Amino acid sequence: MSPSDYARNRAANWTPPHPITEEDKAIRSLKKAWLKAGKQTSWPSSAGKEVMIVKLHDFEIYHPPHKAKFPYELTSLHLHSVKASKLNFNGILSIGRTQHYVELVDIVHTSIEGYGDDASTKIYIQSRLAGRDREFDIWYELKAPCEHYRLYQEAFLWIATFAKHTIDYMEVQPSSSVTLSHFRDDFHEWLQQKFGNDPEFTTWLATCGDRTDFRSDINTYVDFLRNQCIGQPTSKSLLRHPVWSECLRGEREAIPAQPVVCNKTIATPFVYDHFKKMYFGKRLEKMQPDEKVQSQTDERKLALGFPEDQEESKKTRSRTTSSGPVSRDSINVGDVVEVQPDDETRWSSAGQGWAAYVQGIKPLKNGDAKLDVIWLYEPSNTVISDMTYLVKKELFFSDHCNCDCESLLVSEVLRKCTVAWNPDSLNTDADYIVRQKVNVAEGSHSWVTLKEKERYCCHYAPDRNTGQPSYKVGDCVYILPKAKGGKHEEQPTLEPVVIEQINEDFDDVMTRKLLRVNRDCRGMTSTSARDLAKAAPNELAWTEELDTVSMSRIVRKCHIRYFHHDEVLNNRVPSPYSKQGQGDYWFVSSRITKNGRLEYTTRQPGPFNQGMNPDKLPVPLRGMSLFSGGGNLDRGLEEGGAVKFKTAVDLAQEAIHTHRANADVPENHNFYYGSVDDYLKARLSGKEVKDIARIGDVQYIAAGSPCPGFSLLQPDFESNKSVGHASHVTTWLSFVDTYRPERGLMENVVSMSAKRKGFEQEKVFSQVVACLVGLGYQVWFGIVDSETCGSAQSRARLFISIAAPGLTLAERPSQTHKYRNFRPRSIGQTEIGENFSSRQDPVTPFPFTTIGQATGHLPPLGTGSVQACIPFPDHRVVRVANELDRQLIGRIPLLPAGQGYVEAFEQGLIPKRLQKGKKNPGKSFKRVVEAGTFPTVTTNVNPADAHCGQVLHYKEDRILSIQEGRMAQGIPDHEVLIGSLSQQWGIIGNAVDRHVAVANGLVLREAVEKDLEGAALAQPPQHHSKKRARGGDDELSSPKSTTEKSSAKRQKPTGSQQQATAAPGLRRTRHSGMKVKFLPRSMAEKRRWDGDSE
Repeated sequence: MSPSDYARNRAANWTPPHPITEEDKAIRSLKKAWLKAGKQTSWPSSAGKEVMIVKLHDFEIYHPPHKAKFPYELTSLHLHSVKASKLNFNGILSIGRTQHYVELVDIVHTSIEGYGDDASTKIYIQSRLAGRDREFDIWYELKAPCEHYRLYQEAFLWIATFAKHTIDYMEVQPSSSVTLSHFRDDFHEWLQQKFGNDPEFTTWLATCGDRTDFRSDINTYVDFLRNQCIGQPTSKSLLRHPVWSECLRGEREAIPAQPVVCNKTIATPFVYDHFKKMYFGKRLEKMQPDEKVQSQTDERKLALGFPEDQEESKKTRSRTTSSGPVSRDSINVGDVVEVQPDDETRWSSAGQGWAAYVQGIKPLKNGDAKLDVIWLYEPSNTVISDMTYLVKKELFFSDHCNCDCESLLVSEVLRKCTVAWNPDSLNTDADYIVRQKVNVAEGSHSWVTLKEKERYCCHYAPDRNTGQPSYKVGDCVYILPKAKGGKHEEQPTLEPVVIEQINEDFDDVMTRKLLRVNRDCRGMTSTSARDLAKAAPNELAWTEELDTVSMSRIVRKCHIRYFHHDEVLNNRVPSPYSKQGQGDYWFVSSRITKNGRLEYTTRQPGPFNQGMNPDKLPVPLRGMSLFSGGGNLDRGLEEGGAVKFKTAVDLAQEAIHTHRANADVPENHNFYYGSVDDYLKARLSGKEVKDIARIGDVQYIAAGSPCPGFSLLQPDFESNKSVGHASHVTTWLSFVDTYRPERGLMENVVSMSAKRKGFEQEKVFSQVVACLVGLGYQVWFGIVDSETCGSAQSRARLFISIAAPGLTLAERPSQTHKYRNFRPRSIGQTEIGENFSSRQDPVTPFPFTTIGQATGHLPPLGTGSVQACIPFPDHRVVRVANELDRQLIGRIPLLPAGQGYVEAFEQGLIPKRLQKGKKNPGKSFKRVVEAGTFPTVTTNVNPADAHCGQVLHYKEDRILSIQEGRMAQGIPDHEVLIGSLSQQWGIIGNAVDRHVAVANGLVLREAVEKDLEGAALAQPPQHHSKKRARGGDDELSSPKSTTEKSSAKRQKPTGSQQQATAAPGLRRTRHSGMKVKFLPRSMAEKRRWDGDSE
């Protein structure tokens, strides 16, 4: 605990600078000095009394000693007129040479002078005695404070000047017109025109970092600003401006609250039937769409290529082929056959056998034939498991073949089956329906629209013998570091290079080396005075150094673009190139000369295929967000450039107002402050309501559905509140079912996929996937960790991405940053006990971002008691710790890093009066690690929490500030958080990490642009045709037989070429494809593999 947090007279050995004078005696003496000096003021007299000004030096302002909370603690005046009913000051009152030191003087009024054209600001306070004097209206002018109160006074003086400028600005604007948006740039322009180069103004502006956006300042100091408006003669006019309602001050709200009527979770019939047996099923209310609404949904489905729904009579399989012996001549390539399941297998089979697609036939001399097949999976063979799946007879084409297993013989075939491939209607008499391919290799799971080229495994793919890589000259790619002495570096990183030449055999490529400016160029001279060590980590310099590398060292493409050095030096590089390497986006503006000098160029330094142009965005999808909170997910996705959210729905007042406050043009958005259930019910009812989006107007739906129902921190998941939260996992599904967007994204905690005690058979996540796949959407899901996207926070979240049939599915964002400490984790297990969607720990281009790197530029706050930081308005704590907790925090060691209550207690550093007496203090009062990452930011910052108490600063004796919480979640400095301090932290904790949101936005853009490129090449375009044409998918041509392919040399797949594999050495036992090895390059290696399998 710092002594500077308290008034000096609190100390027992305090010696005042002058003898203490009672205020009434000081006033009598100062009045005589005033009259003797013949002083006068230009202030108008008050109540017939002359105004008398007394200077106050060496002062400090603090809470009264008798106050229960924070006695004698210093405080700032910008908090006084808002929250404190009474404050005291100590200081020297003076007129000329007459001086008196006073203590414990109460403050009842504060006044700011300098309105109008004056750039300077003077602050006056008045005590009760000074205001009651019979002869004079006495005010004390604040001059120089005592040293340990200097930070408080400097901050208040800036805030007071800001209040003065704000009121002056509002008074000259049209009535009822000023909004938060005016303070984005218009307010700054007005200040420049009014004060120009006035020295006091430029000093004031420099204090806040010369920023032009003052929205955060308005919101941070809104209570003080509004209080100052109340004291003005024009108060009624000032308080009519909408800015107050936008900040939730006064009686009005910027977004009207909608009545909450529904007390259950509304679900469409299809969604309800999937979840009605869940433990939260009792909270669901099934609602049939209005006839008109259903018709609109059906039209939307037809336009996007969804098949007609399945009627009840078509949900049972009616055999169109008979069972019995099947001859070799009756089976053709392209047929689907059923075989008897293995006797010893963990795979289930709801049908009479395993279904397989025949891709190759090899006749044998004995009249039989070997069949090369790709297995068709039943829903239960996938992550859907044994959960409800309402589309009967549906199978999924897999990436699992039998090419390297013991062969399947024709004589083992039970029957041939008829299949409806990508049908226009699910009402078919065929034995099976196949719409999608399920990919399970390498531990991931996704469902994608089945295309003709994917009805082959890698051994039969038509392009298997081209040998040509997917890279071309001019491409920017990552390469693995070269192994030294047969070993790679301990912490290898991917390096970006440009492909200059590819040799004829496609084995080697010549690449151009690129240097990272902040890592490789620190010691170089430059054509600017710039500190190269502070360059962005994704800024590159062009070199003339070429190197020949093996094609096997190329990992993937990256995106590099040239920007003029003026844009770089003035921080005007646009997103996503300004995102520190997120999404594999880099920029270059310089080259290395022959003499080793870094030289900025006026044009692209050399030929290469530039990354996407950020100024040429695709027409954005019209987005809707549910449970949108403060909008961090929405705005992050928007930064990708492929979606623009027009509708947001949230029930939290401060969150939806935060979302509105950060919208570019709030009037162009529909912010619904109400329940998602009432919203959906209004839509399903068919009533045309202004605030309810129409079907067809929504192309993308994002949702961060409530996580408390699935959080491991939830003490009772069966409580009414928790069950209500959990039931809303169906809401996104019902909105998707109703609006039929082209694409969508849902986020939740990873533990949504966890099994719950007593409800082990109720697999919520599996049921979500089953519902989406049943709706006909392509689906990808996986764990995305914040730190792998450049965040300084360890935060794992589960994401589910969907796309309508035929569209490119946005999948996992690029993992650009290393884990701090990699820990294996997966979403769940298949029915045979193998993990799916497991974390990966690949080589990355960047290390993880540390707390020190993310927040090291912030000014120190000490114990946080000042509660004001001018350069960063939100660099303040949610609550200042009480005296005992402050003493306790001060005893938590700084070293070794990450110490907490437990470690301090074990070292005997906590005296009995400060001990908490908890049986399991856990992580309470624990410091974060400067060289580490923030733990997951939750909705409450409480150092006493045994689970989430690691919220102490790594070297200051305080809890983390709101600004640090913002940075952990990637919320940009210019954005505003509406509400009380605790509500603001709640918005931060509920948010989706912005780094992750942007990463998802970038893969969405890449998917959209890929579809646009494909549509431009298609003749004619087919996706939106009235009658669904699938480019041959309905009548896919059969692949050539093995005999016709005999002249083609088979090539074993490697890396990304490997699509479908089987477990070597296993006879027909279907392998999930989870832990796939590269195929052997030689028979000797194959034998070693076979031996391992045995």
